[in-house]
Amino acid sequence: MNIDVYVGYISGYLNKTEVKTVKESIADFVKRQGGIIETFVFGGFMSLTSHLSQNVKGIVACNISSLGASLEDIKTCLLFCCHHNLQLMTLEDGYCFNQKNLTDLFFQNLDVVLDIRRNLISQNTKRVLQEKKKSGIALGRKVGSKFPKKLAGHETEIKQLMSQYVSKTEIAQRFHVTRATLYNFIRENQL
Repeated sequence: MNIDVYVGYISGYLNKTEVKTVKESIADFVKRQGGIIETFVFGGFMSLTSHLSQNVKGIVACNISSLGASLEDIKTCLLFCCHHNLQLMTLEDGYCFNQKNLTDLFFQNLDVVLDIRRNLISQNTKRVLQEKKKSGIALGRKVGSKFPKKLAGHETEIKQLMSQYVSKTEIAQRFHVTRATLYNFIRENQL
């Protein structure tokens, strides 16, 4: 009789008590399915991929959102399972993904969802910025904060170094700023 072997995946965001509870839940679930847990993996998805042996049938996680911090991360995990013929089961959500139901159509729909989400975030950001602007909140960099204070008060010294034909690179290094910052400071202060 073949026994199905699974890897239990536990998100890295749980405390010790939650980890213990999730481990027990995953182990019980797999046991009820007639399988065994080969190992538990904690942390990110990349650590999960390195723990998969040839005889592993699938991955069991607490819920689908524990597979990643973003929809893109979750999509990557689902694609990995699809391409490696691994079953992915989630306890709380009740999902059971396998190669048969993880078709290109599913991923095309997920791409649409990701695009919509990106657009919504962009629209929301623009709306919030417009509201702040209308309410009189100044957006962008504060006036006078363009150049580091490292150069303020050193106009005479910079002018003297330039008159001695010291390279701008060397002057910038002396004041611990980039050449671009020095050039902008020289232009703005007409040195």
